[in-house]
Amino acid sequence: MKKFAFLLFVLLTAVQVLPAQQLTWQDVLKEAKQKNQELKKAQESLNQAQYQLSIAYSNFMPQISASASTGRSGSDTTSTKESYSMGVSGRLSLFSGMADYSDLQSKKIALEIEKVSYQRTYSDLVFNLKKSFINLLLAQDSVELSGKILARRTQNYNLVKMKYESGTEDNGSLLRVEADKLQAEFDLRKAQRTLKKSATDLQKNIGREDPSGPVSVSEEFSKVTTSTEELNFKDLLKQTPEYTIARYTYEKSSYDLKSAKSALYPSLSASAGLSQSGDSLPLDGSSWNAGLSLSYPLFSGGRDMYNLKIAGKSKIIAENTFKQAELNLYAALESSWNDFINSIENAGVSEKYLEASAEQSRITSEKYMNGLSTYNEWYSIENDYINSERSVLNARMNEIISEAAWKNILGFGE
Repeated sequence: MKKFAFLLFVLLTAVQVLPAQQLTWQDVLKEAKQKNQELKKAQESLNQAQYQLSIAYSNFMPQISASASTGRSGSDTTSTKESYSMGVSGRLSLFSGMADYSDLQSKKIALEIEKVSYQRTYSDLVFNLKKSFINLLLAQDSVELSGKILARRTQNYNLVKMKYESGTEDNGSLLRVEADKLQAEFDLRKAQRTLKKSATDLQKNIGREDPSGPVSVSEEFSKVTTSTEELNFKDLLKQTPEYTIARYTYEKSSYDLKSAKSALYPSLSASAGLSQSGDSLPLDGSSWNAGLSLSYPLFSGGRDMYNLKIAGKSKIIAENTFKQAELNLYAALESSWNDFINSIENAGVSEKYLEASAEQSRITSEKYMNGLSTYNEWYSIENDYINSERSVLNARMNEIISEAAWKNILGFGE
């Protein structure tokens, strides 16, 4: 029976546990930087903001254009006459009611917002990758542990069956351990299915076009530790991308309001031009012009006034959003930090329980085999030991994910 269980374990796990490609954490991170679509999209948004800023700078530069023309004219009483002209002209805005300056400052802030947004996207990518990486690592370990549990359940079944056949154990006890063995077989198959799904999720987060290929991961993560000092969440929240974006958005709304006000002010521009004309080449006639132009909007149907009101409301909304972001971030930081600390402490407690239950299982199993322990006592301790093994595995992985979540809320990468 032991040989059968071992062969069953080998047949069920051979394909999944020995996948074609093995990846380390650095392999995953490097490939995702090149292939992840969300990161590419964030980079393009950043590039777009840089181009928008360049456009805003162009408003302070002279606008120069060149022209050239040729034509023929005539009538029934005159001969055909040819004409040629060419020239260059320029225009420079001297005052636009502070619209150009406000637009420039707004675009500068918009660029900073995109930089921080890119940081947030990258941090989210690292977190999602770390989570899916750990889930696959957990799935691999779970398959291995499920195989060991199946072997132990089979061993327990054989032990109780031997006692049942000798008349020292009842049929109910035998049926119970047989059910445990069937449960262990199901848990192994379930773990294998989870393994395949976890591999697919990791490859999807990397950005692979075909996420169905068999992969495995290998990594020795260092033991998670942290300082026990009290944290100042009010200072920490100012490091988060969400706080920075909300603050920048509020600052940008002030310049957007100034830009809306500029529509109510006069604008002043200078222009100059130089041209040549004639009826043959080379051209022999030249002229030039220079001047100033002042304009003032008297009535726009109420459009400018309503735009000003909208900009004012947008600033109020941005201010309220900024204040609410501070409150939300404080609560989120405190919650994430507590989860992180709890996961570390829970992992330590779980390891201690495993140490104790392993020793209890060893002692009680020997007693039970020699008739010095009851079935119920032995069965309870066996279940406790198996549950402790799973608890330790989950606790170890959870503390790594909790650490990644804490770094993610702060906007850190890797």
